[in-house]
Amino acid sequence: MRRPLTRATAVSTAAALALSLLFAPPAVADPAAPDSTDPVDQQEFDALALAEQTGEPVEIPALTDEKSQHFANPDGSLTAEISTIPARVRSGQGWVDVDTDLVHSTDGLIRPKAAGMDIAFSGGGDTDMAHIGLGSNSVSLGWIDDLPEPTVDGAQAAYTDVLPDVDLVLTAGVEGFSQVLVVHTPEAAALPELAELELPLSTQGVTMTVDEHGNLDAVGDEGGQSVFSAQAPAMWDSSGEDEQSESEDPTVGAPTGARVELLETSVEVDRLRLIPEQGMLVDEATQ
Repeated sequence: MRRPLTRATAVSTAAALALSLLFAPPAVADPAAPDSTDPVDQQEFDALALAEQTGEPVEIPALTDEKSQHFANPDGSLTAEISTIPARVRSGQGWVDVDTDLVHSTDGLIRPKAAGMDIAFSGGGDTDMAHIGLGSNSVSLGWIDDLPEPTVDGAQAAYTDVLPDVDLVLTAGVEGFSQVLVVHTPEAAALPELAELELPLSTQGVTMTVDEHGNLDAVGDEGGQSVFSAQAPAMWDSSGEDEQSESEDPTVGAPTGARVELLETSVEVDRLRLIPEQGMLVDEATQ
């Protein structure tokens, strides 16, 4: 749960409840030894020759992947530029830079322009709130009622008043998404709907589990490996605003100095149950 809201007022009067779902990359096998007959070797040879001729670095296209690019340099050396998260994704036109800005798609959903997996948010109505997919595996989360049409700003889709004085903000990332409920008033914090949230859950190819600490894991039905994971859902308030840096966004994660509590989390076949820490929600000291 994660606008037409400003950074300063997103959680200015009460608490925010947060649930993030992020892709956990599977282990990668050790690369095979290079094959001297592979076309990659010829591309590398050609790139080195062109770099020497032009005096400029030349990319070796066959070695490009989501996280790395390789270049031949004029002095005969090779350079690899490696990112810890995907920097580009495949498209019909080849590799394109990652772009998490959201756009409306023809099926009525909202998707990032270019992300590492299939991420989709509701365009409003009775569709799933959020969906994430990788190959034949997917997880979808719903909301407790029909959703209003969201306001889209960059990578965020904000759904105003999903409950009275409570906004829902979804944020797309390169390898996943987060969702935050922004609770604006003490009256909203006392709503019975926030005493216990049951979000409709559907999965394909994976089974959702929760450990003793509240961390969520979607394990592949074939192979038993983690496909998607999420840290334990948490809630925070807006205390410590004076300590926050410009880069911190309380509609994405708990900022510096915020009071933070974990939610009680459980999973059933068709629902994700979240129980906020009621003491913090109704505490007059919560900001």
